[in-house]
Amino acid sequence: MRHRAGRVSMDNVAHRNRVVLAVIHHLECSRGEKLSLFRIPEKECPEKKAPELWVRGKRNDYIIEHTRIESFPSQISEERRFRNLFSPLREELSGRLPSPGLYWLTVAPGAHRKIKKREIPGIRRSLSEWITLEAPNIPLKGGISQRLPGVPFDVRLGRYHRPGRDGQLDLSFSVPAELEGRRQARIRKALSDKLPKLIDWKGEGRITVLLLESHDISLANAGLIKDALIPELSQRENDMPDEVYLVETETAPWWVWTIKDGPDLPSLDVDPEFLEVNSEDLVRVIRDPALLEWAVGR
Repeated sequence: MRHRAGRVSMDNVAHRNRVVLAVIHHLECSRGEKLSLFRIPEKECPEKKAPELWVRGKRNDYIIEHTRIESFPSQISEERRFRNLFSPLREELSGRLPSPGLYWLTVAPGAHRKIKKREIPGIRRSLSEWITLEAPNIPLKGGISQRLPGVPFDVRLGRYHRPGRDGQLDLSFSVPAELEGRRQARIRKALSDKLPKLIDWKGEGRITVLLLESHDISLANAGLIKDALIPELSQRENDMPDEVYLVETETAPWWVWTIKDGPDLPSLDVDPEFLEVNSEDLVRVIRDPALLEWAVGR
């Protein structure tokens, strides 16, 4: 059973390194060999863009580059500000709302941008009172939308069956207009930023690995990301990565999806395979001490 993961700072290098370890663990499991830290290109070449990691096995070397992908441009910064504003509301109400059901408070992306600091306490208070009043009346799989007095944007409160999350409140954005086109544009930019790093370090016996991270439980999943990614990869003949993995970190355990493994692009009709990874266990299952030291930033 998967549960929403705890909040993490996406600027946290230790978190990024742990995501890389998850893919290394997947490679070790699927290839049946221990991988060891060989070089750290981004530290060796700080004056120019270089991949995060070079690991070595008995049969192959792997050049690894990580990037977090968004469902739409600026999603990461938008979500960070949104959660900073309203996470106290989640902490206040979680565990106090009626069971069964997980409650989602949803707003449109960018709706909070023009809020002034002095308005925040009153908005939180209005939302808290409204959620407490309406939650008992919302059926499972139901919801209510409203523009509240003193709240300068529309809000929606939904109630959903989520085992282990009864009575809790979570926050999310609603689906923005033309989401899939915006997702594909964001993936296109990520490929343009990251693939040149990998191709510059490509060599005999070296497998280039693009690692995509998604931390978006409300607007993304592996199928949607794959559907946007494959057409974009098909346009990258000159810097196509050998292998592509997607790590979903918004829930626990994490899921490591194999999107591309070999010279050919997969069909859109074929579901990717995945491996469940407990992020807390990575320090136990990774066997190379140098990799573990790198992961904690030593």
